[in-house]
Amino acid sequence: MQMTRSIAATCAIALLFAMSACAKKETTAPPAAASPTASQAVLPVRHDVDFNFSDVAVTTSAAPLLRLGFSIHNVSKDPIQCDPSEFSITLSNGSTVQADQSADNKCDPDSIDPGATGNAIAFFDLASGYTGDVTLSMTVNDAVVGKGTTQVK
Repeated sequence: MQMTRSIAATCAIALLFAMSACAKKETTAPPAAASPTASQAVLPVRHDVDFNFSDVAVTTSAAPLLRLGFSIHNVSKDPIQCDPSEFSITLSNGSTVQADQSADNKCDPDSIDPGATGNAIAFFDLASGYTGDVTLSMTVNDAVVGKGTTQVK
């Protein structure tokens, strides 16, 4: 009889332990990847380039398209590849727009030596009637290497 009580007590403890583990699983939060904000990783920011805007224009004849003309001064110790796919803008509402790859984006030269300056033109789809700040970012090797802000009027 003593043996039966020990086995019953051990089974009861094991059952309680198993139930508490199951109950804990039910209250676990969903994984971070399921969250919409978790999918947008924050990139490291370096200061390798400076931008100087020379042209800010929005088309008015069709869907709004922002044209940014700017110089890129390489202030780093390494050459910087200039590729329009590396450019994005952030609007004042926080939304981000990648350069329109079907547009006639240009970088001259396509590799900018340390201390040198290149020129670029990049096009971005824009919401109709948008006015306000536009922050241009250049991302190379998963790091933001430069930012500059201009105004769309």
